[in-house]
Amino acid sequence: MPEDLVWCCSSTGWIMLMLITFPAWSLGAGLFVHFAKLTPKALLDTLQCYPITSIWLVSSKYASLVLEDLKSCRFLKLNHCASGGEVINPKVTELWKEATGLDIKLMYGQTETVCRLNKRHASVNR
Repeated sequence: MPEDLVWCCSSTGWIMLMLITFPAWSLGAGLFVHFAKLTPKALLDTLQCYPITSIWLVSSKYASLVLEDLKSCRFLKLNHCASGGEVINPKVTELWKEATGLDIKLMYGQTETVCRLNKRHASVNR
């Protein structure tokens, strides 16, 4: 994965940022960081200017992107798209695939319980 460049467009206070970026980073992938406000145009321009291979967006971002002229966009290296945190409309995934040729993979998990301990393991030996 050293040739990969991963961009997770998540709030820095949301656990999803760590769940996406830390494993990729530990496998040698590069992490892309963008500090500007991510309007649909800015997001698409960024994907066309940098060799990002994997992107993670919440579904509302994809919904805003499919309203843009995606067919004129040429992403340099994008080959993996993922979403999570909220349900994605099937029409959005269909429009994205039609315009870009890429599937949006839905990630599902209980981010609220990532740090949850099993009672058996949390007990203290006395």
